[in-house]
Order: sequence, then C-alpha cells, then structure tokens
Amino acid sequence: MAELNFLQVFERYGADTVLVSIIVLIGDWAFKRTRMSKLLPRPLLTVLPFVLGLVCFSVLHCISHGNVAVLWAHFPYILQCGFTAGCLCTLEEAVVSRFFAKNPLSKRAAVVRELIEEFAKEEQIDEIAVKISDCVGQEYSDQDVAAVIEVLKEYADEQSAESDLRLLAALIVETLKMTAQ
Repeated sequence: MAELNFLQVFERYGADTVLVSIIVLIGDWAFKRTRMSKLLPRPLLTVLPFVLGLVCFSVLHCISHGNVAVLWAHFPYILQCGFTAGCLCTLEEAVVSRFFAKNPLSKRAAVVRELIEEFAKEEQIDEIAVKISDCVGQEYSDQDVAAVIEVLKEYADEQSAESDLRLLAALIVETLKMTAQ
C-alpha cells in the first residue's frame, strides 16, 4: 500500500517536480548549514524552498526546451511547478526531520524549546527544554516557577537579570499549563 501512495506522488505532481523538490531539499539543507543562513531573517529562510524551486524548475525547463524564450511563454506553468516543488520540499523536510531527528523532543519540551530559543546557546537548547518540561507539573504552582528559575540559572550568563529569569519562567509555566488543557 505504501508503494502505491509513493507512486501516486509521482503521478499527481510529475516526476520532474518531485525531482526538483529533492534537489531543492538538498540545496536548502546545504544553505541552512552555512554562515550565510545566520545573517538572513527567519521569514526569508521560510521562503527559500519556494524561491529555489522556482529557480531550479526554470533552469530545468530552459534546458529541456533548449532556449530561454520559453520562460515567458510558459511562465504560469513554471510558477505553478516551482511553487509545488517548494511545497513538496517543505513536506519532505518535515518528514525527514521527524523520522531522522537525533533527539526527538516531547510536545512539552518542543514548546519550551521555542520559548527559550533566544535565551540559550544552540547546543544547549534541547537539554534545557527537557529539564524544564520534566520539572513542571500539571497544575500551576509557585514551586514550578522556582524550579524553572533554578534550571534557567544553571545556564544563564552573568548579564541575565533575576527579573528576566522570573518572567521567562512564569511564561514557560503558564504556556505549559495552557498546552496541557
């Protein structure tokens, strides 16, 4: 049955679009591992697969037709296929990251990870998120906030103010309570 679903992707989108989406996935993955990706704002990184899909499909279309003049004549088709390749790339990236993640986080830890992303160093984020999500109970209490503050203090630098840590801890605890409901 899974083979049938896999073949339906080729039938629905076309082998050329699926091939371009795989090329875009590799290009997007390579770009996100360079220093240049750190300089770009996040919204541009979100749009990157769609832009790469459009560019790659345009190049493929020019090569298959032998000239550049076809770009304008077939622009709606190229735009549709390039956008579809970007969508497929985004879907492939989600599937790949879901199945091949080194340390898949629980739902609670993933929520905490998003909240502390700017607070902690990249290599420590998952570890902190797991510790915080484990120390927060199902009901809101001051002990939860205190426990989160203690975890945050372990990883905080000297410039982190007590009030900032308290505010971040309260936000984390409240958010975890809301996601539990």
